[in-house]
Amino acid sequence: MKVTLYILFYQITVVVTAISAVVKWRRLGSVDKWICVLLVITVVQEAIAGFLSARHINNFLSFHIYTPIELFIVINYFVRATIIPNARAVGLYSGLFVVGLSIANTIFLQPYYKMNSYYLLFEGILIISLCLFSYYRLLIRDDVIPTRMTVFWITTFYLFYWCLSYINLGMWTAVKYSDAFAKVLGYSLYYANLLFYLSVMLVFLFYKKLVPSGE
Repeated sequence: MKVTLYILFYQITVVVTAISAVVKWRRLGSVDKWICVLLVITVVQEAIAGFLSARHINNFLSFHIYTPIELFIVINYFVRATIIPNARAVGLYSGLFVVGLSIANTIFLQPYYKMNSYYLLFEGILIISLCLFSYYRLLIRDDVIPTRMTVFWITTFYLFYWCLSYINLGMWTAVKYSDAFAKVLGYSLYYANLLFYLSVMLVFLFYKKLVPSGE
């Protein structure tokens, strides 16, 4: 399979995942709609980044814009899904704070024509922390079965994806010593992304059998 076919299959998976969420919009709980919105925005981002890349135009600016929006939505999802006090205010102010950090990173550290890798590292740490906190909030409840909760599966998929992404980031220094190793890391990151969206797709396909997040 050629590289372009790998990319095309991944892009189709992202689109189908977004569609599987959109068609369930009316049935989705208010908290899970945040993930649906994120999936739609991700489709737009993938289209823009792919369009620019195909024309050999630097597409890093699109990631500088997309990444803080993604983190804003993920924070607001988790604070609502874990039912913390004043979730709306916490989500809003925390989200605005991380957007501000992204803008500061772009202005002072990594301009729009460079990859915002510092912010990606920060994003990963924050999302992994939110996932662990989400597990904690589920485990201290005695009125639910975790595996029947939508938030449990969303948390699991996010934790798996970001842990594997961090492993990849930590090994990239060894890439210059081995082309074969670079390919292994590239494929592992590709399949991590693919598995993440396929898993989220299954959540929305079987949504009616799960308890909506935030309940």
